[in-house]
Amino acid sequence: MVEIIIALQLTLIAPAQVIDGDTLRLEGLDQTVRIWGIDAPERHDHGGSAATKSLRAFIAHAPVRCDVKGRDRYDRYVALCRAKNRDLAEYLLTSGHAKEWCRYSSGYYGHCPKNPEKG
Repeated sequence: MVEIIIALQLTLIAPAQVIDGDTLRLEGLDQTVRIWGIDAPERHDHGGSAATKSLRAFIAHAPVRCDVKGRDRYDRYVALCRAKNRDLAEYLLTSGHAKEWCRYSSGYYGHCPKNPEKG
């Protein structure tokens, strides 16, 4: 018997509305998209407004491409997203508006402690 596994990759490309520093709503999509690998403050938390404004300004009117990695517990898409040929998570990390979410990113962006027990 031969087992065939088909993996489908979902890529979304559309103009985006920034909800907060790590959440987008892509035009034509009913649910929001969580940017994979980072955690940014919520809009009402310290730094949240700045993160939201920074991401909004960076994206401006450029289309956003999101390669979906899965769904979170709120049934949102979790995706690696890019605009203007730049990874949005990397942009937020290097601009100081987000922290790498090491539990999920496994150090993809290089901002996780080498010894997780100590950091």
